[in-house]
Amino acid sequence: MNNAAPLPPQIEIDLPPEVRDPIQDPIYDFEKLGLGIAETLLKAAEAQVIEAQNLYERTKALADHIRSQVAEQSQQLDDMNARLKTFGQRMLEAHQKFNGGSK
Repeated sequence: MNNAAPLPPQIEIDLPPEVRDPIQDPIYDFEKLGLGIAETLLKAAEAQVIEAQNLYERTKALADHIRSQVAEQSQQLDDMNARLKTFGQRMLEAHQKFNGGSK
């Protein structure tokens, strides 16, 4: 003898046509056409999202490249300024030495 509890009967509710889910049971041509349009719109929106994500990633990569170039150029300018200061100091020292320490 099976001691398992019996399964409850399935409840079926008879909904009016204006309430039923049109995706589950399209009957009319306009429903099929409308569902096709909705599906096409979703696919187009997904394609736009994917393209936007790709563009965002490419833009982030470009921005990172620009940042690295700016940092490199800034470092080169700092190096040049340091060399110019050293050169200026040496020139001043040489001038002072040549003139016997006077200004």
